[in-house]
Amino acid sequence: MHFHVAWATTRADEVRRRVTAHLATAQAPGTAVFDVDETLLHNEPHNGDGIAVHRVGQHLYRHARATGLLPCIVTARHHTPAARDYLADQLKALRYAPPHKTYMTTAAFVNDGTPGRFKQAARDRIMKRSGPLVLNAGDQVTDVLGPGDTVDRLLRPDTYYGLRTADLPRLLSVKFPG
Repeated sequence: MHFHVAWATTRADEVRRRVTAHLATAQAPGTAVFDVDETLLHNEPHNGDGIAVHRVGQHLYRHARATGLLPCIVTARHHTPAARDYLADQLKALRYAPPHKTYMTTAAFVNDGTPGRFKQAARDRIMKRSGPLVLNAGDQVTDVLGPGDTVDRLLRPDTYYGLRTADLPRLLSVKFPG
């Protein structure tokens, strides 16, 4: 698929405004997919457990739930029962409601060298099981684009981007700084 940059900003309030407007036009059923690290939470090694809430990610997650979308997590963290419990504890500590589904990298993808194939496979599975993607958010390009997808310009690492594609007209992908 080819994506184009619908908007770009470094301002968190503008991201919240634009995504809120997008979600106001989105009708359930549908899903919202979120990465974890540097999207729903910040990793801060000097702070106790090493995490803090990501305010933009938190707003998008809560607003997606409030509009009736099913929030799903797709993360490159490796799946083990202990890792799944640890992630659930982190989200609970930051006051996130439990997601509808959580997808963590499985053994089949661990040695792949890139999380892109896993993340695209997870998004495809989500669309088949839970409905169309309406929102997709993450800090890495592989969080919002699949292998072989293109975007119409280079993305700066310090900027939020709203990405759209004609192939999935209900979808807004939000690339966080990173």
